[in-house]
Amino acid sequence: MDKKTKLLVSSYIGMRMEEGKSTEDIVNDFNQCGISKQDLVNSGLLVSRSLTPSDSSSVQISVNAMRMIAARYVAACTQAGDGQRDIADAFARMGFTRNELGCFGLSMFCLESSYFEEDSVDCFDEADEQQGSVSTVDVTHMRGMPQPFAFEDYTLEECQFCETEVVIRSTGVSVCPKCKRPILPCTKCSSCTSPCPYDHTGRFGLRLRPTNPPITKEETEFYLKELERRKRQ
Repeated sequence: MDKKTKLLVSSYIGMRMEEGKSTEDIVNDFNQCGISKQDLVNSGLLVSRSLTPSDSSSVQISVNAMRMIAARYVAACTQAGDGQRDIADAFARMGFTRNELGCFGLSMFCLESSYFEEDSVDCFDEADEQQGSVSTVDVTHMRGMPQPFAFEDYTLEECQFCETEVVIRSTGVSVCPKCKRPILPCTKCSSCTSPCPYDHTGRFGLRLRPTNPPITKEETEFYLKELERRKRQ
């Protein structure tokens, strides 16, 4: 499974998790697309106590399977309120080309950016190497962090939506524990940089897709206690 396929699968997992879907529902979605639970484990996108990862290079995803999962991703984006431009931009950032989207039966997202009134540059830059990061998500237990917890894996961040200071992970796109909206670890950067390491474009109406599983109560308690301890030193 190549990098852009992992990005697509990881993004779809994140969206389904955000919707509150169960592990069984998520795995079943992929089974219907011809992607097995073992394929997800082998690709590092699913942690399962009942399955042992084998060589990830052996995971081969057929064009038909890609077509089906891409269609499901588009349907999930549309249901979430994303427009044609945002969906096209998401595919471009994952690294997919117009030809590939055409093979998936998604030629409606291969339009030149001049079709979109606010764009002046074609969002499909075939030479653009920048792609989003893939986070290993433990869908089985909704956990993605190893034990023991590490202080550096977390940070305090004020949510731009609910204005609540919450504990989130220090990398990737998390879900605000308070309002359940996507939140970035901006406090880990000394200043805003372009391009954003978390793929935030600043475009109005662009929905960020969580790449981290929801943070647990145990993780939050660990970080706050360790933060207080370090302040006293």
